[in-house]
Amino acid sequence: MQGERVLGAIPVQWKKGFLNLQPWTIVVTSARLIFARFTQDMQRNVARDQAQQAGGNWLKQMAAAATSGFTYHQRYFQMDPEVILQEWQENWWVDARGVSRAVLTQGRWTHRNEVRTQNDHELVIVTTQGKFAYSINPTLAAGEQANLLSQVLGGTLTFR
Repeated sequence: MQGERVLGAIPVQWKKGFLNLQPWTIVVTSARLIFARFTQDMQRNVARDQAQQAGGNWLKQMAAAATSGFTYHQRYFQMDPEVILQEWQENWWVDARGVSRAVLTQGRWTHRNEVRTQNDHELVIVTTQGKFAYSINPTLAAGEQANLLSQVLGGTLTFR
């Protein structure tokens, strides 16, 4: 789409069924949401590249593999949206008109043995293609993610 630019990217886990989670990235552009798959091959390649850049051995590659999922989404900030769509055959998109409802629920805080933790944030998007549920790591501020999504979804997004 002409003049389209990437506003941000949110790493998520797509809940495709009971105990079936897949890592994806929701790329928010000025015109639509792009859903980009993050495969194990991509993770291995990123880890290998990061370790080689750091002059790393096998142990550094393992450490890079363990952390690559937390930063991989940042690469989309500089990419053209059409290139993102072509990166993997399962990638898809929906424009704001195709989203009838979106709900972002902030993860609940729990206390156990004097340790305070937060559950994953939940994002549910209802589109013309169906209903999709995602988990977002609680280290990402839910309010910031809501602000990002509302730039393209507007009043369609509910934040709780």
